[in-house]
Amino acid sequence: LEATGLAAQVFANTILATAAAALTWSFAEWIWRGTPTMLGAASGAIAGLVAITPACGWVGPMGSIVIGLAAGIGCLLGVTKLKSALGYDDSLDVFGVHCIGGILGALLTAVFCNPALGGTGVYDYVANAVAEYSTSAQFISQLWGVGVTIVWSGAVSVVGYAIVNATI
Repeated sequence: LEATGLAAQVFANTILATAAAALTWSFAEWIWRGTPTMLGAASGAIAGLVAITPACGWVGPMGSIVIGLAAGIGCLLGVTKLKSALGYDDSLDVFGVHCIGGILGALLTAVFCNPALGGTGVYDYVANAVAEYSTSAQFISQLWGVGVTIVWSGAVSVVGYAIVNATI
């Protein structure tokens, strides 16, 4: 609840990633389908918002743009190619946009959090300074977080389905 440099960074990163994803989705749709659509631009914007959420306070402006670009393409492929390849029913493209965008954002946070790439690094509260940064170590941590989230979400979904199936 402060108007600090961090708040400005989060605000700028959110706007940049959203714009980059909306533009990327629109241009890719234009190339692949012959015309961009407003639904595509809106889906791209949401994909950018989803992808930058885990990273917005940790990456620099260029990192947020790259995350938005990756989300625009990655989520478009998730919505168009992955859905048809796996044959699942997702009328609102929730999986293709939110799951794929969230995974991309979480993993790319590890890359662009690196101070050498304009990120903030990880603060060591014991030493009261920014800690030495290891992209590979952070990527593995992010990968663990993504994996646990996927397993947890899947397990809760199966339990929820079983309860609904048994009662209704």
